[in-house]
Amino acid sequence: MDQDADDRIGARVRSALSGIPAPIRKVLVIVAGSVLIVVGLALVVLPGPFTLPLVIAGVAVLSTEFAWASAVLEEGQRRSRELIRMLANPWALLAVLLLVAAAALAAYSWWRPGWWHT
Repeated sequence: MDQDADDRIGARVRSALSGIPAPIRKVLVIVAGSVLIVVGLALVVLPGPFTLPLVIAGVAVLSTEFAWASAVLEEGQRRSRELIRMLANPWALLAVLLLVAAAALAAYSWWRPGWWHT
């Protein structure tokens, strides 16, 4: 998603919230954003999909009212663009996949020592 599309979405969200008085709007944004982030983080350990998108959505909701959340969102977008550019190189993608596989194997070996003998 490009920067213009991000600005249009943010403008539409701010415009939809503009009719609500500022103190109430701030409380609604804090509650909605926090709930999305907490549920997203809880799904890391609980069974369920959509972990990262919920956390990102929570930060996006908070960014409508708070500058720090907007900065976090922009930094996340910048880093994800860098990662996508880096992974366009097939050798970098292979290296990342091998590292993830090795980390998963090491974690499983730590969790279930001796599993390779059974």
